[in-house]
Amino acid sequence: MDSYSDTPFNLSSICLSNLLTVVSMSTPHDIITIHINIICKKLKSFEALRLLIIFKFQFKLTVIYVAFVILMITLTSFTLFIILNNVKYYSRHGYLLSKFNANN
Repeated sequence: MDSYSDTPFNLSSICLSNLLTVVSMSTPHDIITIHINIICKKLKSFEALRLLIIFKFQFKLTVIYVAFVILMITLTSFTLFIILNNVKYYSRHGYLLSKFNANN
């Protein structure tokens, strides 16, 4: 092996490229398990531990972010649904037009 292939940067990029290949065809639990195995084979134990902690933290943040986005979309659609139903109700009974004409 030449000295370039033994650098930590190159090993990290190999590890990440292998992970990206696995991501498309695995469940999150499988991804974490395979990621641990790839790192332990290709990197030193300290760097493997550091990358593992970063990966797990990133995965948790991603799950929290996706849950937050879904919650915001649900709340926004529910609020818009209530507002539009109120507008339909009041416009059907003439409340909006009478208030608009009273102000002018």
